[in-house]
Amino acid sequence: MADQTKIAELKAFAKLYGYVRYFHPSDQAFKLDWDAFAVYGARRVLEHSGTFDEVLKTLFLPIAPSLDVFPSTENPPLFRPPEGGDSKALVAWQHYGVGADSNHIYSSLRTNCHDEVTKKSRTGDFGNITRAVAVKDFQGGRFRIRASVKTTGQVQLWARVDLGSRKKGFFDNMADRPIRSEDWGTYEIEGEIDPNAVRVVFGAFLLGGGQCSIADFQLELKKDDEWQSIDLTEALSVGALGIRRRNWVKRGKRYSFDEVNDEEIQRPVLSIQYGGKPRRQPAKLYQEMPDQNAPLIRDLGQGVSIQMPICLSSTDRGRKHEMGESKADSYIELVRAMEESASSEDSNSDVAVRIANLIIVWNLFQHFYPYFESINGDWEQHLVNALELAFTDQSEEDFLVTIQRMTAQLNDGHLRVQSESNPDLAQPKCVLDLVEEQIVVVACDQDTGLEVGDVIKEIDEASADERLVFSRSLVSGSEQWKTYLALQGFLRGPLNSRTKLGIRRQGEFEEKVLVRDAFTWAPPPKRSRFEEIQPGVMYVDLRAKLWPMWFFKVWKLAHAKGVIFDLRGYPSGLNLLVLRFLITQKENDRWMFVRKTIYPDQEKVAGVEGIGWNLKPWKPHIGGRVVFLTNANAISYSESIMGYVEHYRLGDIVGLATAGANGDVNKKQLIGGLTVRWTGLRVLKHDGSQHHTIGVQPTKEVNPTLQGIRDGVDEQLDAALEIVNRPIEYARTTPVASTQLS
Repeated sequence: MADQTKIAELKAFAKLYGYVRYFHPSDQAFKLDWDAFAVYGARRVLEHSGTFDEVLKTLFLPIAPSLDVFPSTENPPLFRPPEGGDSKALVAWQHYGVGADSNHIYSSLRTNCHDEVTKKSRTGDFGNITRAVAVKDFQGGRFRIRASVKTTGQVQLWARVDLGSRKKGFFDNMADRPIRSEDWGTYEIEGEIDPNAVRVVFGAFLLGGGQCSIADFQLELKKDDEWQSIDLTEALSVGALGIRRRNWVKRGKRYSFDEVNDEEIQRPVLSIQYGGKPRRQPAKLYQEMPDQNAPLIRDLGQGVSIQMPICLSSTDRGRKHEMGESKADSYIELVRAMEESASSEDSNSDVAVRIANLIIVWNLFQHFYPYFESINGDWEQHLVNALELAFTDQSEEDFLVTIQRMTAQLNDGHLRVQSESNPDLAQPKCVLDLVEEQIVVVACDQDTGLEVGDVIKEIDEASADERLVFSRSLVSGSEQWKTYLALQGFLRGPLNSRTKLGIRRQGEFEEKVLVRDAFTWAPPPKRSRFEEIQPGVMYVDLRAKLWPMWFFKVWKLAHAKGVIFDLRGYPSGLNLLVLRFLITQKENDRWMFVRKTIYPDQEKVAGVEGIGWNLKPWKPHIGGRVVFLTNANAISYSESIMGYVEHYRLGDIVGLATAGANGDVNKKQLIGGLTVRWTGLRVLKHDGSQHHTIGVQPTKEVNPTLQGIRDGVDEQLDAALEIVNRPIEYARTTPVASTQLS
């Protein structure tokens, strides 16, 4: 049983960690390695035997010199904004969503710090070298790449295993351990070569600005316990940077690739140099600013409160500055202590690392989750529950369940917490669905011994229904999405492992042993992606790649009596453009909203920026009867399309509700090879009502039946065919004024 005092102290530390990391605008806070500090701070809290307030002061005052830590029984100290600065050049954090590891629309910056460069490139600039080597003779073995590197910027080695049918296997790009040293060092990546691997693709890239030198790039392949060195002919010479696959390929418009003689190691090396114009941050992301005269005051618990300015004046507009009293020595001492206590390899087998990851994740959602009101229960209590479990977790697998349980309470269908160190899990060649409240095989390869319509009652001699309940408890999102995703992973396990199923077939109980021999599997399509399935009725599978075929086929759709668009899943590529052939006037709806955050704890939101697709109609117009097929597998991009169909009545909607999770995904690399992904912005229906967890509802709900599945009938498609043969009973609406978020 975890010490409840320590749990309370860790919760208080977690709160202050988020306040200082995301809202205190000091240079020290900007420069700090916050992931390493989370581990160091968690360990200090766990090990201290003195007074808790002194621990917090020791940890945070070197980072936030103007922070006051005081007893909760007392009034806060008299607050005086720092003097001597230009009051017109206020420095504060502005968050647009929140800048994490996603080089996308989200960002965070300190205002009026023009010459600062964010830790990770927001522009997506990188200079990359790539090489590919065939590995069919080494399938089932291992590989490793190794190189010597030094840099004034940030370098990452990377490696990927390509499988057949354009699928991907192992991938690592050192996102959790980037190279930032100006001294020569040797770095490597090692991974598994899948049994169906085709090639290993690998290389290195310089991210953002700076320069790097790379030497001694090596590739080794292992089969039958023997490592074999692969000859990388002309390895890394400038002459080898060609366009043929057997050579190195260079990419990066703003980068130069040169062969130079390194004086330190006395031989030629490859130099990658950023040559683009320096990119300065804007002074602000938006105009709204926090009040410099109103500090943040919070009771952290355990008898400790804090007062902290979140808006300060800089000493000189546009130059680097230190806020508050100079604490350079104490900050240097803190960083040195963090380095001395750091483990050579952070692992989630370490309780301090587990706690640090919980603190990092909890704060992301505490301050920036756009659907905070939809969280089940008390988010603080969910942190406490997870901290208690973190003390007893015995492995990374245990901890992964703990953090998944916590984040499942967010009800975010995009939410994933995944481990890069675990191998990809495989499955038998079958597809499951919940039909008439039973787990049913809806498609399978004949070699599995299963039949379509089999009902799964047991898995590895345990109740299948109970397993589904447990699996759903680890999934975040709407009820329909939880069921879908839980069934997607229901039979997964290590590649080529076996699972025993107890099935009900025609009233009789049978046992089947299945091999998990496929990373992904789907049955062959029953019809083509573009087909006339009845005279004058066209079927279009929006999940398949259709462009540029559209331009040659759309005239047939325009003259069809009816068109059925299948969106029971995720659309391919540019298939959203089908909407242009259905709408009749241009639209400028705003249905995606990025939040502007300048205060913590979801308080005093500074506003939102609305985003839409701004579609214009194209000719020819599809004017016949239109039906869209959809279900819970339709998530995100699918729901963006279906939102237009629903609002503008572009057709009947047949099937089941969509997933209820839309919006561009944000991502954060955690410690020890974990990654968390979540929805970074808020999406509403076009009329301003809630979409989150509700999804797009069908105009005609059709639940597949067990008998229909056994008979091989697509009951949803049959319902769509019945509709397209009726006269049109609806009128497509005209685009109206933009939706606004209240």
